[in-house]
Amino acid sequence: MLGYGTVNNNYWVAEYGEIAKNKLTGVTSGVLPDGRSGKGTVSLVRVDDNTFEFHLDMILDGKKFSDVGKFSRKAK
Repeated sequence: MLGYGTVNNNYWVAEYGEIAKNKLTGVTSGVLPDGRSGKGTVSLVRVDDNTFEFHLDMILDGKKFSDVGKFSRKAK
């Protein structure tokens, strides 16, 4: 998976090697909006039919960085 944020100039590349019914897990690398680059692991977790979370654990500038975000589909 490749992602690029045009609003805040960041990008990510993820390769998922573990695939299960409700979760994808793999390695990722990218650049944060503040310009720091890093590598680590990422999981995409299905919450329900319209929502998923990403769980990110990376090393940025020699320091551990973790984040969890939620994405939801919007109704038309």
